[in-house]
Amino acid sequence: MHPTEVDCRWQVVHGAEGVTLFQLSTYGSDDRQSEPKVSQTIQLDREIAALLIARLRETFDL
Repeated sequence: MHPTEVDCRWQVVHGAEGVTLFQLSTYGSDDRQSEPKVSQTIQLDREIAALLIARLRETFDL
């Protein structure tokens, strides 16, 4: 387990040439001294999302 927890929000965005992306944005921990702001963004296209789904199914025997 990681020593701190962060909030994460997701949204669907449209990138260049109309490509649909699944975006995860993480926010600093509750102990952060400044106001909440995005600290990392991960964008998944269809191909990478399919790989992630496959790995999650394998990992959790779904």
